[in-house]
Amino acid sequence: MTLPTLFLLAPILMLAVSCLLLLMVGAFTNNTRLTGTLTMLAFLLAACPLLTHPGSGMLFAAGGGHLVSLSPFTAMACLLTLALAALTTPLLFPSRITNNESRITSKPESFILLALSVLGMLTLIVASDMLTLYMGLELMSFPLYIMAALARDDAKSSEAGLKYFVLGGFASGLTLYGISLLYAATGTTSFAPLATALAAPAPILTVGLVLTLLGALFKLSMVPFHMWTPDVYEGAPTPITAIMAALPKIAAFALLIRLTMGPFLALAHTWQPALAMLAAISMLAGATMAIVQTNLKRLLAYSTIANVGFIATGVVAANPAGQGGALFYLAVYALTTLGLFAALLATGATQTAHLKGLATRSPLLAALMLILLFSLAGVPPFAGFMAKFGVFLAAIQGGYTNLAIVGVLASVIAAFYSLWLIKLMYFEQPASATALEIPAPLQIVLAVTAALSLILGLLPTLLSTLTLAAATALY
Repeated sequence: MTLPTLFLLAPILMLAVSCLLLLMVGAFTNNTRLTGTLTMLAFLLAACPLLTHPGSGMLFAAGGGHLVSLSPFTAMACLLTLALAALTTPLLFPSRITNNESRITSKPESFILLALSVLGMLTLIVASDMLTLYMGLELMSFPLYIMAALARDDAKSSEAGLKYFVLGGFASGLTLYGISLLYAATGTTSFAPLATALAAPAPILTVGLVLTLLGALFKLSMVPFHMWTPDVYEGAPTPITAIMAALPKIAAFALLIRLTMGPFLALAHTWQPALAMLAAISMLAGATMAIVQTNLKRLLAYSTIANVGFIATGVVAANPAGQGGALFYLAVYALTTLGLFAALLATGATQTAHLKGLATRSPLLAALMLILLFSLAGVPPFAGFMAKFGVFLAAIQGGYTNLAIVGVLASVIAAFYSLWLIKLMYFEQPASATALEIPAPLQIVLAVTAALSLILGLLPTLLSTLTLAAATALY
């Protein structure tokens, strides 16, 4: 391995070495705050090479292709993943003001598992071979299975971890079977030779495509692969739910975009209509089911399903504006989701009724939640509006006007539960008049996510220009 190769892989290698160091620090010091601080620092340091000298190239020749591919698109996706992972880390920090869930997750092993999962996400994003893809998928998933069941004395948490593991393992098995079918038909697992081989469609290739994409669709919680999401979100500790709701979605969508714009591009006539249908169903089903929820984490789970449908609208468009809009939407969605879960941790609320009168108990927290909920609903001038506008416009340009219309209708439905929560916060009387004290780590997450939701709404080109340039590099 040459020095230029090492430099191109610097973010992944730095994070891999950091995982080993964090394991030693956690084992020998058992210091949660130190391990957490080092984990955040590891994410930020791994992002530095992507900011200074983002490289491009194909690495590790094998099977007529390469195992790893680096491009402006993978650099942007990795950068978003690492930045949001660093922002996620404070949710796991111990605090003087904390609840039982935070005590359970505020352990050194939580940070180590997070770092390992993020390492899997980066591997998944840069994969240029089906075997590298599968290795990244499993490395991302297994730490999440464990984290979902961290509350060992809680039956719901154990159930969530087991359900996530069993269903995730089933989806991964089907993905591996799809890869084996593609290999049987083409004799290769590398993306570039696959793209050439798939130019001559055959039934076995269509089955292989569907099964291979199933792993990404499962991680994305797209209908009909969404049934695990509400139960796992509700059962897992809230900081872990926040991680599952935000970070894997970036990696899974980056994988989906690279597959559909790479080896599976020749089969666009197969996957485009199917993905458009799944996106439409996800938007409508997620938005509708969220309205009837009284448990906040289940509400956000169905909101995730709806937002995944919105993001998939950009992927279906199959044009630079759509892929760039999907990346921009991913960043906005992840910021909003992390902020809302931080708010749930700060309030200790589990049911929608617990938010009654929040503006009386903590005006600042209510104001920050107001910004995040407006962004989630797609209300201008917040970032959520610009994100939705971008993917819908790209869908129209790509010839999927009907899908954009469905998206607008789903957005109207989805706005209901955001406005309902705002109504509870500002126009209902609280059950308790006790003022809320927000832990410092949560204050950081809330302030950053709310500020960026406003800034990216007013100045979307700060990020959208970069995501569009990254997506254009795919063509």
